Amino acid sequence: MKALATFIMRGRSQAILLTAAFAVLSLMLPPFSYISGGIIALVTLRKGAGEGALVSLVAGAIMAALSMATMGHIVLAAAYLIVVWMPIWVLAQVLRKTVSMPLTLTVAGAMGVLGVLAIYAVLDDPVAWWRAILEQFFSQALSQAQLPDGMMGTADALDAMSTMMTGLMASAFIVSLIFSLVLGRWWQATLYNPGGFKQEFLSLRLDKTSAVIAVVVMIAAFVADGFGNIATDLAAVILTIASIPGLALMHDWVANGGGNTIFLVVLYVLLLFAMPQMTAALALSAIIDSWIDLRRHFKKST
Repeated sequence: MKALATFIMRGRSQAILLTAAFAVLSLMLPPFSYISGGIIALVTLRKGAGEGALVSLVAGAIMAALSMATMGHIVLAAAYLIVVWMPIWVLAQVLRKTVSMPLTLTVAGAMGVLGVLAIYAVLDDPVAWWRAILEQFFSQALSQAQLPDGMMGTADALDAMSTMMTGLMASAFIVSLIFSLVLGRWWQATLYNPGGFKQEFLSLRLDKTSAVIAVVVMIAAFVADGFGNIATDLAAVILTIASIPGLALMHDWVANGGGNTIFLVVLYVLLLFAMPQMTAALALSAIIDSWIDLRRHFKKST
């Protein structure tokens, strides 16, 4: 990965071509979109907003040309530019100017909140909208698998999924942005400030204002009647943002001798198989740390 970062920073042409190439590859393997966004983050962090914007726009033009040649429209390229690269560019610029990862995470959370609010403003009933999309998707999947429609439990599962889709999609969007930003930041530290990323990540904490907001939103979601309302969807976004300082807290605990790497392996495995519960637990630990400073107790205990 260091060799890739070195190649990216050799010049504008390399950055543009790799950004567009990984974006195209992500249409077949979605995780490649993180690398494409990470390149935008790296260029913006190192060379400034102007260079990052230029790389984004030219790479977008290349994608638009390919999209026009293969599909007859540029909708996909425009969506990639607006939904993926531009938000990452904004976050990278915030981090470059403020050198504050907590503030940058707050801005990312604000993007997720605005996304949820926009969905509720545009759609009269987001749950019904998601229900129709999921029903069409699963109907096609069942027909391709030569299974009968209306299988036992399918309708109930679709109803449950549709109530959570707005919050889940907004959270997934935020996670993808942050992953690309962190990748760009790690590349930057690897090339120009070895060890700097680890120090920055381990010291990441949730500020008290954000902790209070998280608690208020969580209470509102708890009071709300089940899923499928704006309070629970906003809570999903807020908990996702708060879980990142919580993850940094766990890494800091291990780094200070409170545990070993096996603990982190188990933690990430649990995140894969029980993500909602683990996200809530990590967010809660970050909220507690914002008031009690658990890191100070970690250092004392070791």
